[in-house]
Amino acid sequence: MDLMQLDKRLDSTEQVVEEIMRLHRSLPPRPGLDEVEAARSLILNVEKEDQAWLEAIANQRTPPEVPGDLFTVLQEMKKGLVLFRSKEQRREATKLLDLETVHSSFDEFIQRASHCIASPSSNVSAPSRPPRVPKPPGNLYSSEKSPVRPKDMVSRDDSYVTTKAKPSSLYGDALVAHRSPKLLDSTLTAGKSPGNDGEKLSLIKLASLIEVSSKQATQGLNLQNKLTEQVEWLPDSIGKLSSLTSLDLSENHIVVLPNTIGGLSSLTKLDLHSNRITHLPESIGELLNLVYLNLSSNQLSSLPSSFSKLLKLEELDLSCNNLHILPESIGSLVSLKKLDVETNEIEEFPYSIGGCSSLKEVRADYNKLKALPEAIGKITTLEILSVRYNNIRQLPTTMSSLASLKEVDVSFNELESVPESLCFATTLSTCITK
Repeated sequence: MDLMQLDKRLDSTEQVVEEIMRLHRSLPPRPGLDEVEAARSLILNVEKEDQAWLEAIANQRTPPEVPGDLFTVLQEMKKGLVLFRSKEQRREATKLLDLETVHSSFDEFIQRASHCIASPSSNVSAPSRPPRVPKPPGNLYSSEKSPVRPKDMVSRDDSYVTTKAKPSSLYGDALVAHRSPKLLDSTLTAGKSPGNDGEKLSLIKLASLIEVSSKQATQGLNLQNKLTEQVEWLPDSIGKLSSLTSLDLSENHIVVLPNTIGGLSSLTKLDLHSNRITHLPESIGELLNLVYLNLSSNQLSSLPSSFSKLLKLEELDLSCNNLHILPESIGSLVSLKKLDVETNEIEEFPYSIGGCSSLKEVRADYNKLKALPEAIGKITTLEILSVRYNNIRQLPTTMSSLASLKEVDVSFNELESVPESLCFATTLSTCITK
């Protein structure tokens, strides 16, 4: 906007109305309702994250051999970094809310201007016909004081727009405020997803997307490699997506998952591979309909005990992590058909693995296994077993009970011998021991 025009002389009602509309049009497009809601939610989320980080830093104890003042300097620097990053994460959301505030104020001014023109007691004489004011760009919307009813709305590129706005004065819709289309296309099922133009989603855009998807009961979200590097955590609002059946967040920079992820009650497929996740919340066990879970190429060192609740899980990929053990609760996964724990630090399988009564394929190459449990012989459905590059010296004799076994690869271990009982596995077609 040209500030020099603010001092322009106005001599008539028509000129004043023209100037009011010009100032109104000078504003950037108004954010969508979903974006405003997302921004407010995100700021609360950031505050919660800040508090958690600051408390964690404050609770750190000074190592015995480190001077207290020196360690205090380190803590203060960490706090400063947390607050700096917090400000960065808030910036876009705060800017959006500031813009919404200005638009709301201008709405009030427009209402007052309309009243001045239309009021019979006004000393201002209305012109004989409305001034020719160019229609502002964007979609018509109703003031937040007069909520839009569903029947008054239509879908256009997944942005809600009103089909008709009531004239606020004798100027028709010339003085009706406008709201711009949504920032994001919220149709994210069947192959259409954000970021197709190469632009990645910031935290505020992700939060906006979640709000839109929640209201539209979206069933599939593909955000593979779609988030900026600054997005290391997910907004708590992710738990609103109770209709979601498939979620792909792979190849991003996510470090932690919120507890609210347990709210994705309809989820059957969750792909989180190639992130930086260090631990999983207990609420992961609330995903009772989960069939496929890919957590490969993260930084997990353990699994929550709540894994035992995932009774419908059929495929679990935990490869390329820092796992040292598998929990006993893994034996509760009675529907599990494929287990991949390649490239970890696992030294032994729990005896409870024998409870995985549907298991067909186990891949545990590149670990530190010293032996296989006798209970593995209980998995009569097992067809493929690959434990290459471990420290196994002996194979359990119970392997002869694996009536469905087709392929065994125990190469690059420390095997002293192969049990003769393995020959009784009549279905075995491939056995690699060297």
